[in-house]
Amino acid sequence: MNKIKTKTVGRITAAAALSIGLAASAVSVAGASDHGSRLSGHHDSFGQSHWNNFLGGVASGVTATSVTVTAHDGTATTYTITGTTVYAEGMTMVQPSALVNGSFVGIQVIATGSTTAGVIEIVPPRPIWESGVVSTVSSTSVTITDHKGTPSTFAITDTTAFLQGKTTVLPALLVMGSHVSIQVSASALMTALSIEIAPPRPILVGGLVTAASLTSVTVTDYKGTSSTFSISGTATYAEGKTTVLPAALVVGEDALIKALPSAPTTAISIGISLPRVFGKVTSVSGLTITVEGLKGVSDAIVTSGTTTITKDGATSGLSFISAGEFVSAAGLIVIGATPTTLDASSVSIFDHWGQPVHVPFGHQRSNSGGSGSKGGSNVQGQSGHNSFQHGNFRR
Repeated sequence: MNKIKTKTVGRITAAAALSIGLAASAVSVAGASDHGSRLSGHHDSFGQSHWNNFLGGVASGVTATSVTVTAHDGTATTYTITGTTVYAEGMTMVQPSALVNGSFVGIQVIATGSTTAGVIEIVPPRPIWESGVVSTVSSTSVTITDHKGTPSTFAITDTTAFLQGKTTVLPALLVMGSHVSIQVSASALMTALSIEIAPPRPILVGGLVTAASLTSVTVTDYKGTSSTFSISGTATYAEGKTTVLPAALVVGEDALIKALPSAPTTAISIGISLPRVFGKVTSVSGLTITVEGLKGVSDAIVTSGTTTITKDGATSGLSFISAGEFVSAAGLIVIGATPTTLDASSVSIFDHWGQPVHVPFGHQRSNSGGSGSKGGSNVQGQSGHNSFQHGNFRR
């Protein structure tokens, strides 16, 4: 898709022409209009009367002594260029070489009815951009596919610039899968003047941790699909916004794995959160609380002497939990247990449906998946930290 960058060229009046070396008395505007020529916005934005008076249009047949200008209605007029013809971009004088075939121009003639150019206003060449995803790349060419699925191949030369934002980067950053914008010129549509490379979009995969070590991690998403990642030596670990040690990653937690397209099975960062179970208490037996979800699926919450139990924000205890109340528990999922069992580190008691507790990655055990259901997310591309809540216990 082409993006045309435009620039408004101001009218050069007789006084302005005098300031750049023309005699005011020698300059007038062709035709009846006294407004001079003006480009505003796109190339077809000359006033209609200006176009019809052949004051503005597209240059062709450029030589040292003449230029042909085609107005938007298709009418072509050839103007004579003399040694006193002034070339300008806005109020700035430029060299005759700035006038090239394809330039958008406004002509001021030396006298009414004359076809001798006194001033030639030139719109600077406007870059053309093509955007898409890199499908093939070499040292001499790159092929991109646009949003319509159309491929285009562009030549890469020694003068092609490679950029990320405003920063010059090495050509090696241009790889398959890169999102790019390629600038070409009107005279060389298939040669890349510059290639702007978007930073790589991370791959995000979330799920329940079923295996973990210092060198690899396996997560299982809510559909039951397992993915194993090697862990980069520079990988970071975090719980929410807090950086933690690698030892914080254990089986039974939820994790959001970030990888790059260039190495899709290598984790560069790991976000950790505790799974949660919400439900209505059906029974309390010993240290185990059984809860039932909206779809009638049961989960077990196992407490211990270290489990923190609160009710309405105040410290409470297991003996204060009874059937009919509602609880929210956080802890580690016991892999393979049936029904789904949570080894609880904390339990909150409600006497009615309370506000759901925020979980960073939304991997909330909510009894919606049947026995052994695992909450999680499998997110690729730039979806970011989407909050997926699988279940019965959203309010």
